[in-house]
Amino acid sequence: MFFLKTPFIISLLSSGIITLFLGLTQRFGLESKIIFTQHYIKWILILIFGVILGFIWKSKNKNTQILKKIFLIVEIYLFLLIFIQSESNFSQGEFLIFYLSGMGIYYETFYPRTEKRKKIFLMSCYGIINLFFLSIALFIQWKKPFDEQKFLNQQNYSLYLISNETPYKNYYTINLKNSLTSESLQLLSGIQQKTLDKNSEFTLLFSSLKNNLEQKVLIKDPSGNLLEIFPQSEISFSTYDTTLIYKKQGGKIKWYPQESIFPKKFKNFQKNYKKLKKNFALSQLPVRFRSNAKLQKISRIYTERLGKIFPFGYKNALENFQTFLPYLSFSGVSKNYNQTNILKILRSTTKIGEEKINKGNKYREYFKKLF
Repeated sequence: MFFLKTPFIISLLSSGIITLFLGLTQRFGLESKIIFTQHYIKWILILIFGVILGFIWKSKNKNTQILKKIFLIVEIYLFLLIFIQSESNFSQGEFLIFYLSGMGIYYETFYPRTEKRKKIFLMSCYGIINLFFLSIALFIQWKKPFDEQKFLNQQNYSLYLISNETPYKNYYTINLKNSLTSESLQLLSGIQQKTLDKNSEFTLLFSSLKNNLEQKVLIKDPSGNLLEIFPQSEISFSTYDTTLIYKKQGGKIKWYPQESIFPKKFKNFQKNYKKLKKNFALSQLPVRFRSNAKLQKISRIYTERLGKIFPFGYKNALENFQTFLPYLSFSGVSKNYNQTNILKILRSTTKIGEEKINKGNKYREYFKKLF
């Protein structure tokens, strides 16, 4: 019987399994990162093509054979799109060209062609295209910019109490309160850190019987800025944004923006924050790129060249590279390659791209008039 043919049974069973997974992930609201819900439409297409292939697999009709090859190529492509493309740095367009060139190499290798020159020519073309996109996969790692906002959202507001000695309790008052709570903080020898709630408003009072400069109260915001509160001072501040918003009620305070040069006594705060930010930026790159200065430099040169040749295809990659530049290993020693240099390249690539568009428009207008 037709329904007992092996290809049809296999396609029916696989379709049933995929449908079951799709249904379960939707029914129980599992994480959207699960591969079935991330590529819902692709899985439905795979189901449809799988059932059709089950019907026509053993057909010997010439037209059906061509249709079978097309469906098979598309189904393999969809599987690779789900499992490979999402993990690579290819765009969907790049991945499609890379896949088709690979299929071209496969066809020319395993299917006989009488014209050897044509076979060699096509194999060379497919091979060059394949190598080109492999080089993109290896060296163009800047498809997305450094997500600084994501980093800032992960950082907390911190209150630091610093003292070189344990002072008497009666010598000082540190009172922190918001709309819900009020607490008195105790100074101990060393550095104490307290994480502050986000999206809140606070009032801080720091008073002391002695103006001891060895006792410090600091607030660090998610952007790495520091606010120093001196004795006999009171401030109100809010933690709604990634940058501290404060108002002095009395006394003396001092603001240290992250981009400024911190005094020696607070250098470690700035150094640790920059290290934390660098590690986060590098974590967004493949492992082989994180500490390999030579590979980073090759990638920069290759991205620059592609940006000039294909301005509207890889100009964004060059702009994205700029956001990672302060955190790369080679940028510390390669002082000549700075933001100004990148902006020059971006301007030149944009100009080249605009010239190409203008030429294309002129040719179109010419042919419209001609015909």
